[in-house]
Order: sequence, then C-alpha cells, then structure tokens
Amino acid sequence: HNEFYGVYGAEESARYNGLDYLLRQLHLAHLVQSALGLLAKNAMPATDLLKLMAERGEVPLDDMRRERAKSHLRNNLRQIGQLCREAGVPLVLCTLAANETAFAPAGSSTPPLDAHSSGDWLNLVESAGEHLTRDYITREAAEEALTSLDRAGAQSDRHAWPTYLRGRALQRLGQDRAALKAFRAARDLDTMPWRAPSDHSEIIRAEAEQMGAVLVDVENELRTLAGAQGIGWQYMVDHVHFSTAGQTLLARL
Repeated sequence: HNEFYGVYGAEESARYNGLDYLLRQLHLAHLVQSALGLLAKNAMPATDLLKLMAERGEVPLDDMRRERAKSHLRNNLRQIGQLCREAGVPLVLCTLAANETAFAPAGSSTPPLDAHSSGDWLNLVESAGEHLTRDYITREAAEEALTSLDRAGAQSDRHAWPTYLRGRALQRLGQDRAALKAFRAARDLDTMPWRAPSDHSEIIRAEAEQMGAVLVDVENELRTLAGAQGIGWQYMVDHVHFSTAGQTLLARL
C-alpha cells in the first residue's frame, strides 16, 4: 500500500532509495534516527501522518508513477523470490486488502469539459453528495442522487468521488453487487492512492504463480467473509490497517 507514498515508493528516486539502503546496511540510519529522536520534543501524532501523505499531492490516472510503482513491485517481488530460492526459504505472498466501502477516495479528478458543462457536472455531483453523506439516507434520496450521478456520468464517468457516491446510493437501494463494484472502481480511480489499486494484487497473484510461491489471497478471502456489506469498518481501523477482528481473520488465513 506504500508504493506511492511510502519511503521506498514510486514517489522517491531510485538514487535516494539506493543511498538509504546503503545507510541501513551500515547501520547508520538507525543511529541518525535515534539522535534526531532525542532532539525531538514530541512524537508525530497519527493525524500528522495522514496530513503529510495528503501534502505529497495527487497521482493522476495517466501519471507515469503508476507504471513505475507496478514495475517496482514486480521487480522487488522477483528479487525476494530469488533470495528465498537461494537460501532455501519458503515464500508466502499476500494480496492487498483495503477499506473499500467505508473510506471515501482521498483524491478525485475533474472532467475535461468546457466551463459550462463542467459547472453542470459539478452541480450534479454536489447534489448527489448532499443526499448521500447524511447519517441516514432515505430510499427517495438515494434514487434522486443516483439520477443525478447518471446525468453526470453521461458527461464524464471516470472519477473517484462520484463513483464512490454511486456505491453509496446502490448500497442503500439494496443493489449490493453493483454497489461493491462501484466501491472497488472508486478505489482504483482515487488520484491520491493511499490504498493500492487492485492491479497491484493482480501482480502479486501472477508473480506468486510464476515463482511457485504460496499465495494467501487476503483480498478475496476478506471480501468473501465480508459478504454484501463489503470490506469496511468491521475489519479496518482506517484505509488499510486491520482492526482486531481483521487481524484475527488475517492470522487464521
């Protein structure tokens, strides 16, 4: 999940990563971090971590960092597999589960429309959002919001926020399968991908098969256990970290 915003993610340069690896091998990084820790007055609150991630900016759908992240993941897995084979160590790879239904996209693109059409699209999405972000959503509100989203989607439809809202509306209307499809699409369309896109799990599945590693398909197993409600707060405490219940299920897999 840290391929874009983590220390070794696609956001960072290969030169920086190489230098950091070298420092860690020389055990200097820990020494420097310890010294800095002594100088710091307070530890960083968890909320600041999310703020720092937000400040890293967006990663549009056509951004080369997305391809770079997939390439990094694929190459790293192959290196791990090679090292394990040389050492005679069995390798287990896990797919990536995330909070799909209860965590809204952190970033969403805007449509490439002229000023008038763009304003109309935005009004339709905002209208749907007003209905679907309330504590209680009536069926009538969900139906009205879905109509607005359909009209907006007819103009431009590859955007994370309205796709997530569609999932909320469909979920309220009891169309669970369609709702889950929308939630998962919203995760992939998120322009601030704090949750790894689904194609990262596809890479893990393919590499596990190629190298003969054991695959634990955490993503699909959790989706099966979650059922119609999808993976949400019952298994996650934020966007990717497991709750106690989620950790228990993960351990059993």
